[in-house]
Amino acid sequence: MLTSFCLFCALFFIFGDIHGDELPKGVPLSRSSFYKVGQSFTCLDGSSAIPWWQVNDDYCDCRDGSDEPGTSACLNGRFFCRDMQYRPVYLPSAYVNDSICGKLFTRIVILLRDLLVLRFLRCHFVN
Repeated sequence: MLTSFCLFCALFFIFGDIHGDELPKGVPLSRSSFYKVGQSFTCLDGSSAIPWWQVNDDYCDCRDGSDEPGTSACLNGRFFCRDMQYRPVYLPSAYVNDSICGKLFTRIVILLRDLLVLRFLRCHFVN
């Protein structure tokens, strides 16, 4: 019985991550048609096409950052995830893998940062 369980666990861990239709990390279902596993990927802005293995490889190949939806490689990238209530959330790619995807703290930090930037811009460019 224990041997069968160990065999099951081993097979689960070996083959558990292999899904032919799985989306790359950071891609919402609404953009699934652009991310076809195994096919070449065309940047969403049309700037270039890259082999599939270069998607989420921690190197920004596309000017719009669309080849790195699940990494923080691109400065202008946006990361898609679902928050604690399973609501869709887009966060700056700097927050990838911070273990607080979409939590209230992250939203407050982003809001405060944006408010500070707006205040800075208003003070320096309006006057």
